[in-house]
Amino acid sequence: MPIFGVRFHALGQTEYYSAPDDCKPGDLVLIEVEQGAALGEIVSGPVRSLPGSGEADVPGILRMADADDRETGRRNDALAHEAMRFCRERIRERRLDMKLVDVEVFFDRSKLIFYFTAPVRIDFRELVKDLVREYRARIELRQIGVRHETQMLGAVGNCGMVCCCRRYLRKFAP
Repeated sequence: MPIFGVRFHALGQTEYYSAPDDCKPGDLVLIEVEQGAALGEIVSGPVRSLPGSGEADVPGILRMADADDRETGRRNDALAHEAMRFCRERIRERRLDMKLVDVEVFFDRSKLIFYFTAPVRIDFRELVKDLVREYRARIELRQIGVRHETQMLGAVGNCGMVCCCRRYLRKFAP
């Protein structure tokens, strides 16, 4: 089966999956990830093999996204935007010394992950209670470093290109 590059975010890293021959760049597909299903876009391919991996190492897509999946993706993006606004409002009200970076909504809306940076350890228990009351889903707050913030948001490096950590680096060397 041919292999295609799939991205889950506009400037995110490309991951590779095997898919039917009729797929093409621009198609939306559902992929099985650790947390369940995820909606991704085919951005490259097809190729017959990847250097350094066998055909058994490349996972397959679940299926092509249908109209309902596309609508779910749009609603999840809107929910993430709304959750970002609501969480920032609550952070301001509670005077927490943290910066909200991004919100990730699982495809089935069972869980929302809020990524933030902070100079010190934060007691955000009351914030989590506010978020659970508002969204009625599992809520997780993850503190990330500034390098991971750059990776998530993207930035332009000295070379004038999007930072390597945003485009292709998976792990940071100290």
